[in-house]
Amino acid sequence: MNGCIEKMKADYDSLEIIPLESYHHLLRYLILKKVKRGTILKEPGKADTCSRYICEGKMGFYLSHDGIHRLESVFTVSDTVFDRYSYLDGSETDHLIKALTTVTFFELSKIGEGLVIKNLPEFHFLANKVPNRINQRLAFLQLMKVKKLKSGYFDLISKFPDLHEFLTQSDIAGFFNVDVKTVNRFLNEEHP
Repeated sequence: MNGCIEKMKADYDSLEIIPLESYHHLLRYLILKKVKRGTILKEPGKADTCSRYICEGKMGFYLSHDGIHRLESVFTVSDTVFDRYSYLDGSETDHLIKALTTVTFFELSKIGEGLVIKNLPEFHFLANKVPNRINQRLAFLQLMKVKKLKSGYFDLISKFPDLHEFLTQSDIAGFFNVDVKTVNRFLNEEHP
């Protein structure tokens, strides 16, 4: 666990430098989890009650469109993941969050988040900066979607070099809002 908290500190130091001792106090509110590929972390029909900081691995966020889940976002090391349509107000959504690979992450409940701000005030400024980083990373993914499959896919591969190992053709189709046949044809043309 200490290795993960030290990686988190090193990552967040780029936003706000906080002493390592404070991160050790933060551990009281965090739960370190490791799950297998395919594990559903936020189920459809439920509210998301926690955020997840990825230490290792990748997660996907899937929006529900007419009962079909389409990949909306891919998250990797140092990303913070939660259902942004559900987390803030506690409303139930049909969206899901799934482990795309084996994932190690810290989980922080909404209640824990409030306690961190109350009991560890040194994290207050960091808590204000993390949403900006989340928005920047989501904006990057939206730019890839706008580029469409032919050029956006290669930008995604440069960001996530092992993309082809953990995303299905259905995931890619959902992300770029095309059908699976189009993805299959594209991948066979580009990677015979």
